Amino acid sequence: MNDSTQFHSTEALVLRKTEYSESSLIIATLTPDYGQLHFILKGVRKNRNNKFSAIDLFHRLDVEYKPAHRGDLNTPCETECLESYVGIAANTTNFRSAVWLNQFVLRNTKANIPAPKLFQALDIAYSRLASSDEFPQLPLLLSVCFVTLMESGLLPEYSEHEKQHIDYLIEFALDSTAAIPDYPDTVWKSLWSWLERFVRDHTDLVLPTGGVADS
Repeated sequence: MNDSTQFHSTEALVLRKTEYSESSLIIATLTPDYGQLHFILKGVRKNRNNKFSAIDLFHRLDVEYKPAHRGDLNTPCETECLESYVGIAANTTNFRSAVWLNQFVLRNTKANIPAPKLFQALDIAYSRLASSDEFPQLPLLLSVCFVTLMESGLLPEYSEHEKQHIDYLIEFALDSTAAIPDYPDTVWKSLWSWLERFVRDHTDLVLPTGGVADS
C-alpha cells in the first residue's frame, strides 16, 4: 500500500494523455519501479504557463509526486523533462509503431509491479523511432514484446534455434548500440506468427490490433 504522507520520485514514459474536467489532464505512464502510474495535472489546460504544460506523449520525465490516497490518480509536485522524443511524429510508420507499443504497455502492465526491463526497452524504442526516417516495425515490436515475456516470467522452453533468435532480440531491445538482427523477411514473419499464437494460447497478455504494416 502506498504511504500517502511520503513523496516518491521516479522516471516515467508518457503513454497517453486524457482530458479530465474542463481544465485538467490525466497522463498514463510507465515507470521502472512502480509499473504503470497515472498522474492528474490540475489546471494545465487553462493555464499555458502551468509548470506541467510541456508534458506530452513520448516524453521521459523525472516526476516527484504524492501517491494517491484513494483511487489511482497520483498528484505530481515537480516534473522535469529528461528526453523529448518528438521526432517520432515525423514519420507515419514510426508514429504508428510508437502508438502500438504504448497500447501494448497500457494493456499489459499494472501499478506497483516493477518493470525496469520493459521501461528500458521502451525508452530505447522511442529513441530509435525518433532518430530514424523509418524504423522497421517487426524487429522493434517483437523485441519489446519478448522483453515483456521475459520480465513477466512467461517465456517458455524453446528450441535452440528459436532461443538464438529470441535471445538476440532481447539483447537488441535492451542495448541502444545493438544492430537490428540480420534475419530474412520470412524469419520476421515467422517470429511474429509465433508470438501471436503464444500470447493468445498461453498468456493473459493482449496484442493491440492493427498498426503492424509488415505482418
